[in-house]
Amino acid sequence: TGGYLDLRSHGQGFLRAASGFLVTCGFDHIRQPERDALDDGPLHPSGKVDYPLHGRGTGQPARLIGYGLDESGDVPCLWAEGEVIQSMTFLGALRLTRRITIPLGGTGFSISDQVANIGPFASSHMLLYHFNLGHPLIDEGSTIELSDARETWRGSEHDPLAPFMNPQSNHSADLSVFAMSEGQRSTCRIQSPRKLKLELAFDQLALPFLQILRMGGERLYGLGVEPCTSGVRTRKQARADQQMVLLKPGDSRDYRLDVSLSHSAL
Repeated sequence: TGGYLDLRSHGQGFLRAASGFLVTCGFDHIRQPERDALDDGPLHPSGKVDYPLHGRGTGQPARLIGYGLDESGDVPCLWAEGEVIQSMTFLGALRLTRRITIPLGGTGFSISDQVANIGPFASSHMLLYHFNLGHPLIDEGSTIELSDARETWRGSEHDPLAPFMNPQSNHSADLSVFAMSEGQRSTCRIQSPRKLKLELAFDQLALPFLQILRMGGERLYGLGVEPCTSGVRTRKQARADQQMVLLKPGDSRDYRLDVSLSHSAL
């Protein structure tokens, strides 16, 4: 998707590449474009960085490391592993290493990620997993269910967990943020009247917030489910609320998400 990230679009180039089931946002910034001071980088010419919408990580080329069949456990699994490096001279380098595992005969998969600072300077680190869900999972009557969570922010007057209506002529993009309960494996379940169900599970310690994006208009109809490292709108507020992760050279953070799909008879 890197060729579609037109950074001249007032920092909104991410919107040209927000397609597919999952877009991984970061690795040093999420949410709206900002200009911010460096955490570290004594050789950087200006000491300020322009961060585009959801960062630059998703626009970097990926390298396939390996793939195969793992028969060491009780259930054989297909796996694939790759890496993405986001770097800039005098700024730093963050590396995302991802392993996707699919149990044979199952109806789901797991994502195991590690983000490591492989550069010479400290770097801010933010991560948001943007899952795009649409028809037929999202339909009139589709429901959203969260494990124990507390809503912390709402961008407009709406019910973020209300059943979906049919597509409306007036378009909307309604955003809300939830803080997930501490010390639990957090879950988000979406079920359609057709008895299709998707469940997303993730570690609350690594991803303590969940952002929900509802789009209910004609031809722009779907749901964004977004586990993330911070629940506030700006980098300044993330620092003030101790939601900004700082990775020193050699530091790393691990993430795991499990996705399962099911269908029950009507």
